[in-house]
Amino acid sequence: MHRYFVMNAFDGAIIIFGVLFGSYIVGVTDSSVIVSLCVSTLIAASVSGLSGAYLTESAERQKEMDDLEKKMLVSLEKSEIATAFNRATFFASIVNSLAQLFSGIFIILPFIFIDSLNFSISIAYHASFVLSFIFFFLLGAYLGKVTHQKMLISGIKMLTVGTICAILSWIILSA
Repeated sequence: MHRYFVMNAFDGAIIIFGVLFGSYIVGVTDSSVIVSLCVSTLIAASVSGLSGAYLTESAERQKEMDDLEKKMLVSLEKSEIATAFNRATFFASIVNSLAQLFSGIFIILPFIFIDSLNFSISIAYHASFVLSFIFFFLLGAYLGKVTHQKMLISGIKMLTVGTICAILSWIILSA
């Protein structure tokens, strides 16, 4: 589950960071448009994540079940193993989807609360960029922790990917 969580939380965060950075570069100044773009993007990414993970996990687990049935020469269709496979598929799909959704929402919080925080559009953009980079670093550090690698190095690696995304967007959209 760690793999799905990190991979998809990063996908959601980097996608929304890209949408925000692109909006910033081209000069979108209406926070409701920004929130709508981001939420729509997150819905699409979450549905894709849910269905993609479910279909992939289902196929993979079905193959495992078929292989196990051939070795055991018995049907496992109504067994505890089948139940466990189905639960694992379900939870992997949910984690896949929600990780994207929640990471993206976290990053757009300054735009969601722009009025109550009395932020200008510029401050909301910059606050979201800071949240993005903090999130990238923390996600990388978490990955380092669960894989028993150096958390600082792992955090810097994720942060570097976010920076590369910003540089590429800047080059392409400013041309």
